[in-house]
Amino acid sequence: MSDLEKNNTCGSDCGCGSQVDGYWQDVEKKVLTKKELTQEFDDNAFDSFSVQKTRRNFLKIMGFSVSALPLTGCIKIPVRKALPYLNKQPDTIPGVANWYASTYNRTPILLKTREGRPIKVEGNDKSLTSFGGTSAQDQASVLSLYDSNRLRSALIDGSAVEWDNLDNALKGAVSNAQGEIVVVTPSIFSPSEVALVKEFQAKFNASHVAYDATSKSAEVKANEMAFGARALTEYNFEAANVVVSIGADFLGSYGNSVANTKQYTRRRSAKHSEGMNKHIQVEAIMTMTGSNADYRYTKSLADQKDILLSVLAAVGGASHSASSNNKEVVAQIVKELKENAGKSLLLVGDNDLNAQMIAYKINSLLGNYGSTLWVPNNEGEVLADDMAFESLVDKMSAGNVGAVFFVGVNPLYTFHNKEKLEKALAKVKTRVSFAMSADETSVACNYVAPRNHPYESWSDTLVSSTEVSFTQPVIQPLFGSRMWTETFMSLLGTEGSFYDYMKARWSSKIDWNKSLHDGVVAINDSVQASTDKAIAIKSYVADYKKVKSGNGLNIVTYQKY
Repeated sequence: MSDLEKNNTCGSDCGCGSQVDGYWQDVEKKVLTKKELTQEFDDNAFDSFSVQKTRRNFLKIMGFSVSALPLTGCIKIPVRKALPYLNKQPDTIPGVANWYASTYNRTPILLKTREGRPIKVEGNDKSLTSFGGTSAQDQASVLSLYDSNRLRSALIDGSAVEWDNLDNALKGAVSNAQGEIVVVTPSIFSPSEVALVKEFQAKFNASHVAYDATSKSAEVKANEMAFGARALTEYNFEAANVVVSIGADFLGSYGNSVANTKQYTRRRSAKHSEGMNKHIQVEAIMTMTGSNADYRYTKSLADQKDILLSVLAAVGGASHSASSNNKEVVAQIVKELKENAGKSLLLVGDNDLNAQMIAYKINSLLGNYGSTLWVPNNEGEVLADDMAFESLVDKMSAGNVGAVFFVGVNPLYTFHNKEKLEKALAKVKTRVSFAMSADETSVACNYVAPRNHPYESWSDTLVSSTEVSFTQPVIQPLFGSRMWTETFMSLLGTEGSFYDYMKARWSSKIDWNKSLHDGVVAINDSVQASTDKAIAIKSYVADYKKVKSGNGLNIVTYQKY
């Protein structure tokens, strides 16, 4: 064998029969040993104390990592050829981007695509809710579309199967379920998805539980008790002369931060017709909202509770005396709120029913409802209920649940009592996960139906009580997944696609093609909830006072943007 032949055949023990000891790589280091072929970097090449790395060496090492790894297993690198269009799409010009309207995380967006691939997210300026704004999660959403860890096929007991096989198996499992059938989803703001789940409930006598990892269940429950509507509060920061926030990061992670930010910034201008408003923030840690406040007070959770109760007492809702270190803050807040009654706004970030009921009472006594905040009555959404999920775990523990469907939630990772849920879930015979990639919950399920990314899906979203945004696919499913709604349609025996289902619900109400083009459309289906009831607040105040902070170190948790 010649030296040239020797240096160009495989020297690994992969069974291919070649005998080479190394590969030509470059003029500086022409032979790679067997050890070098089996490790991506040299020993200590990038240790934590090594800072003297040149751009040239970095590019050399990265080039090696791409070229050498296939050689370790004798993998033949496929030949890739660039082929011209046989029938080029008239709206596709190489190098020129196309833009499509869609929705992500309740934000109307525009997706920038090149040659059919989404690459960038921008806000949809046609929206009268977000006004072209986006959040950090919206901007990062393209990354999850191309996530290499996404599931490639449907699974039954961990083995890949065809979709038809999964559908048939699920139909049999649901038909023979011994016990209650439960659908667990995050909060759903899609009228079409809510309608489909209701059809599923009716056919299989199933229950629907909404569960969110970071919940606003207390606010929803407070609105239900005060207004008779299970809904999230909507705000008008632009109409508020003074904004008081106690632990609510409304510019960061609390509520619809994109809409909040747009309203807030318009009123923070000295050129506004009503002048610049005033913002007082009381919080335990520095937040985006606190950094923009006129007055920011760093207060513990115990102090925040004391301040909230004192404000309620000052506006005539209860009796409470502020502690000495909070009197000055309380006096300032009460003065501003009373001077701007009906044009003020108080928010509380605590996911505690008692705290939310107190916040409701303060806004109600000040006459703010209908001016700076209101509670809509949206029938096309289902919101998270923490107590309903706790009840579901108890039912599963008692063996009363025959089948459970987890759609886009991972409670085995996010639920506060993982051990209890794990044991309870083991008692459910049919466990179905609609996950995009393998997670703690999908691994514990015997059926996995990989769902599409939002940018591969059709849907509709109530971004506010007066606006709907449409989600449309901008790329074919990349990894053999499908919309979870179409799996439900298969179980229901409904013909057609979810696009057909959704279009049938909207075509008589709106200009369908124009709405898809614009991405958003104004609606009048939602109405404001009835006037708030005269709720006695004393019991909530008493329960809120019972919550005690421990001595020593207290931990404050918060949600990253």
